[in-house]
Amino acid sequence: RTVSKDTQLTLPSKVMVTVLEQFPLLIICSNEGSLEFDESSVEVTFEDSCGSLTFSDRTVSWELKQGGIEQIFGLNEEKGIELFDAETVGKHILLRHWRAGDRMHPIGTTGCVKLQDWFINEKIEKHRRRRLIVAESLGRGIFWVQGMRISETFKVTSETKKLLVWKCS
Repeated sequence: RTVSKDTQLTLPSKVMVTVLEQFPLLIICSNEGSLEFDESSVEVTFEDSCGSLTFSDRTVSWELKQGGIEQIFGLNEEKGIELFDAETVGKHILLRHWRAGDRMHPIGTTGCVKLQDWFINEKIEKHRRRRLIVAESLGRGIFWVQGMRISETFKVTSETKKLLVWKCS
């Protein structure tokens, strides 16, 4: 196959190749992964007060705690800990990877944004975007994107009665 300047190809082995015009014989290979969307997912039901699972080489753990905003001090000091309103999140979530068209309302913003636009603004490389884990409350929307801000919709407020303590490592 003939390729032109700056063409990127993803080979079946998931090796990305870029052809540069200045060096016609130079190819840059990287094992950064495919630029295709990863369709893997796992559904989680919060039946017990705590649990964990491994998804996409990451361990995600959670704990449900009675109490509200007055309980959060000290809980989110550990790196990787996020806190949510457990009742707003609900009992059924889906862990998956980003998909085209996904939207979320990041905390501190005025409305929903497309994750693709958010990733571009935050300068997240294309290959890394595809590997980020997304947590979606079934029927309610995305509440967490790995390494990014949480959703405004699911944050802890003065009305919160039960906390979801969330950690990804």
